Amino acid sequence: MSTTLIKMQELYTIRGRHWLGEGHTHILGWSEAAININKFTKKMPVPLRKEIKHRWLQGRVTIHTCYTREHRGFETWLGFDQLLAYSSRRTDTKAPERYFVCQNYTPRPFRRKLLQNLYKHDLVSVARVSWQEEDKPVPGVEDCWLPPQPVERYELAPIEQCLPPPVNVWRTTAFNLITETVARGFPITEKTWQAIWQSRPFVICGAVGTHKLLMDQGYRLLQDIDYEFDSEPNNAIRMGKLTEQIKLLTQKYTPQEIHKRNSKNAKHNRKLLQRQTLERGLPKVIAQADEVSPGAADLIDYMQRVYNDIL
Repeated sequence: MSTTLIKMQELYTIRGRHWLGEGHTHILGWSEAAININKFTKKMPVPLRKEIKHRWLQGRVTIHTCYTREHRGFETWLGFDQLLAYSSRRTDTKAPERYFVCQNYTPRPFRRKLLQNLYKHDLVSVARVSWQEEDKPVPGVEDCWLPPQPVERYELAPIEQCLPPPVNVWRTTAFNLITETVARGFPITEKTWQAIWQSRPFVICGAVGTHKLLMDQGYRLLQDIDYEFDSEPNNAIRMGKLTEQIKLLTQKYTPQEIHKRNSKNAKHNRKLLQRQTLERGLPKVIAQADEVSPGAADLIDYMQRVYNDIL
């Protein structure tokens, strides 16, 4: 049976039908979370949506994604977000003036609540905090930083690309406060991997057990923090305890001292991520197809160029 590779976004128009092929079709959609088949096909034209579901039920479609709750016809590969987070830019932090950077490109209620907590503890004024919308949650929050320079060498289409790190902002701070999803069971995303690629110390406002998950993989966390909050099941309480820990940290050390105390661990994390990425390799499916759509070909080229640079 012949096999065809197609990129998920090519199925958002009816023209994508041309690339389905007559045999088995592999759909590359790692940049999206395919919770289930209905969510995965939601943006497709109705006729194409029905055909994809029909083929999926027949076992003629395999969907490749980073996360799913389906038990058949889906394959997960967590390496894509790690490749997506890789950047040709470099953050060269030497003498940070602020304590942390906290980016919020996609407004969410829990992120708004976090910024409000930071403001109550007088932490916004000693950090660099961004918010995408004009209606800022608290005073002192900046617009999102989207500097065009330096030029990013590894890019996908803008709708899919992980925004490259604003290195000129990051280098003025000691560590990253990362806002991951608070949904349980969701994998670590490009937000965290991007900080690790840049050899940045970090702490995460995310789901319960997020820090333990990373420690179990061998990553080293921001020092001088009591991570008891990581096991707190209540999102609001966990966020409050995290904020209190950050406040205590800023009362004990300067940004320069925090940077120096965590430099060794940050370098360890980057080397570990590099080793894990290379050991995992690229998914076999990208080299096994008889036919490859233009979108899939571009995606594969991007993945191979990033992987080769990591070597």
